[in-house]
Amino acid sequence: MTKSGEESSEGSKSSPPKIESNSPFFLGPQDRLGDFITPTRLHGDNYDDWAGDIQTALEARRKFGFLDGTITGPVPPCTTSDWLTINAMLVSWIMNTIEPEVKCYLSKYRDENKLWDTLKSRYAIVNGPRIQQLKASIAKCEQSRTVPVAEYFGKLTALWEELYKHEPIINCECCTECTAGARHETRRDTYMLNKFLMGLCSEYFSTLRTSILSQDPLPSLDKAFQLVVQDE
Repeated sequence: MTKSGEESSEGSKSSPPKIESNSPFFLGPQDRLGDFITPTRLHGDNYDDWAGDIQTALEARRKFGFLDGTITGPVPPCTTSDWLTINAMLVSWIMNTIEPEVKCYLSKYRDENKLWDTLKSRYAIVNGPRIQQLKASIAKCEQSRTVPVAEYFGKLTALWEELYKHEPIINCECCTECTAGARHETRRDTYMLNKFLMGLCSEYFSTLRTSILSQDPLPSLDKAFQLVVQDE
């Protein structure tokens, strides 16, 4: 082999592997410190909405694992320097979505996971009275003769979404085979289907309601809504 060939071979061997664009450790030219990843701003009493939008924005960038503890350290080809860069970028993105009156009470964070946990413990307040109000509103929510099905369904869905931000699905981590979370979700889906159907105006939909509830297995909530709208 010639000298130039040997130098070329040595150079190729010393080149560090690249971080692929589908890796959570990847940062591209479009990722900048000043980015506003969501228009929602944390101002103290809107934590649930803000946190949900942050999660969506970071999941779209494959970065939410840094906040929820799934990713705990650099994995080759990510280096320690890459890891520190990603940490700084995430802290910047989160801080950019916080209103100044909230930001002034926060310490300087270099670890995005600690920042995320601090914000959650400080502002994610479980409001017991509000939970009871939501459950009462859901129980009373019914379709009157003059209300379209879509409007009734939309109101019911909005109440459920707010309630389940306060009372999320129960997930058990006792073992990898545990099905408690899936069973809880199935039970909740069945409850929502029954509530939607039983709240329909009986004068118009009693026959269809009985027909849907007689199906085995039961249809999904979205499928049931579709059937009712078609009948309407």
